[in-house]
Amino acid sequence: MLTIGITAIGSGVGQPVLDSLRDSSLEVQIIGFEANPWAKGAYECDVVYRLPFANHPEYAATLQARCREAGVDLLIPGSDAELVALAQAAPDLESIGCRVVVSSPECVRVCRDKLVLHHHLRRAGVPFASTWSLEEARAQVDNLPYPLIVKPRGGSGSIGVRIIFQPSDWERFPLEGDLIVQTYLIPAAWYDDRRGIKPYLEQLASSGMPLQRDELSIQVMISKDGKLLGRFASLNRLKSGVPMQLDPIDDKSVWAAAERFVNALIPLGLKGPCNLQARKTRNGIVFFEANPRFTGITHVRALMGYNEVESAVRHFLLEEDERIVRRCLKTRTDKVGLRQMTEIVVPRIHLDRLVRNGKLDSSLPCQQGPGMDTQN
Repeated sequence: MLTIGITAIGSGVGQPVLDSLRDSSLEVQIIGFEANPWAKGAYECDVVYRLPFANHPEYAATLQARCREAGVDLLIPGSDAELVALAQAAPDLESIGCRVVVSSPECVRVCRDKLVLHHHLRRAGVPFASTWSLEEARAQVDNLPYPLIVKPRGGSGSIGVRIIFQPSDWERFPLEGDLIVQTYLIPAAWYDDRRGIKPYLEQLASSGMPLQRDELSIQVMISKDGKLLGRFASLNRLKSGVPMQLDPIDDKSVWAAAERFVNALIPLGLKGPCNLQARKTRNGIVFFEANPRFTGITHVRALMGYNEVESAVRHFLLEEDERIVRRCLKTRTDKVGLRQMTEIVVPRIHLDRLVRNGKLDSSLPCQQGPGMDTQN
């Protein structure tokens, strides 16, 4: 049996990775790592350990000790905050027999910094949304191509996002911190709407927040020697930054653009999963973000036949033939993905034990129905 570790097991990425492993054909023991004892995913593993947060000075040493204790064969990152730390810790973890599904530290840093990513891709000739630092944008407010989107330089999702619709908006919204400003990419589909583009622009102006629809998500799997093993693309509708509806597509123009993007990152050490975010504009595919990890819709893709987590285990740990790995990575458009929140109920004693001991294993049943004794 394989022992697979997942960090941030209760996060929006860690949970889909866990679910994808449960739905795979692999025999695995799942070891979860989590800083928050209230995380749902912590109680769905075979064993879970508490970790300090990724910015804690003892994070890497604690993780390595826990991986050695549990005999973790392969470790999968479950959060953005841990990517750089895990990329740096990968050699030490591999020295104890634990491989890590993560790109190089340089590649992770470039992807996590949207301004640096913009400059890198523009030099490589890859279409990427025009991006400025907050200071650069403020110095030319009257000459920028509105509307604009303002967001954290190293963030993800919709946290801290704001729309600047016209020059006067700069006076209305107090903007501080390590932010970047990007051209707001208008999907071509908005122009094709029978109502025209005006209603969309009015919504942007009134809400000051992005319209979370018609976002193009491209997920790729890159081998340890820089080959494209699989790809999956969908047009998504989101709610508060979380994809809720997925419409898979198979489009030659999307694949061509994705290949150019990937080829620009592979020399930096891209390997494993990577999510490319873009919009189909009137000028073609234009990217605005990249995240070298699995995503919140990883399990939805797995249900559609694209089990990228299983493929990663087969490639990076088992070193199976690429033909076997690619069988896990089917692209199909005859199904759509719909999402909703799920829940479990956990005996309080289990949470208390995880807090007290820093570890909980599957010898304690985690889910109990009404009337069952939680004290035994």
